[in-house]
Amino acid sequence: MFNINDYRNADGYTIDIASLKSVLTDDNTLTTTIPIRYEYRPDLIAYSLYNDVSYSTFLAVINDIKNSPEGFEKNKTIKYLNPLYKDLI
Repeated sequence: MFNINDYRNADGYTIDIASLKSVLTDDNTLTTTIPIRYEYRPDLIAYSLYNDVSYSTFLAVINDIKNSPEGFEKNKTIKYLNPLYKDLI
């Protein structure tokens, strides 16, 4: 299960959650509501937003979802980094 307090990227390096969240501002963050077809599928949500399933963990982190994928239930509003700014992370 994903551990939000000890996230490690694919290279095994620990990610500083506070630093990750610090890139989020009102100017570069958007929100969306999870449709039923993406319920419990953060990978599909990430792919639909960024064309990259690896951003599913990022979505869990910035939305404080500790029980991924179960935390991605239908009709839940989540925030995400505008794809134009994804180079910030």
